Amino acid sequence: MRICSVVIFSFSMLFLQQGFSQASATLFGTVRDARTNEPLIGASLFLQGTNLGAATDIDGRFEITNVPPKTYNIEASYI
Repeated sequence: MRICSVVIFSFSMLFLQQGFSQASATLFGTVRDARTNEPLIGASLFLQGTNLGAATDIDGRFEITNVPPKTYNIEASYI
C-alpha cells in the first residue's frame, strides 16, 4: 500500500446559534492529494482532543457537525 501526503484544500467554519448561550459549528472542506490535486476518497479526519471526525466522500469532501467553538488541530490519515 502507498501512503499519500494529503492537504486540506479548503475548509470553512459556520457558526449556528443553538439556544441563547450555546453555539456549535460545522467544519467542512475538501481533501486532495498534494502532488496530483486529485480528491482523496475515504480519507479520515479527526479533531484532536475530541471524538469528532468524518471520512471524505467520492469527491474528497467531508463535513463534521456540532463542533464546539474552539481552536482545533485536524488530523488526517489516508492509506
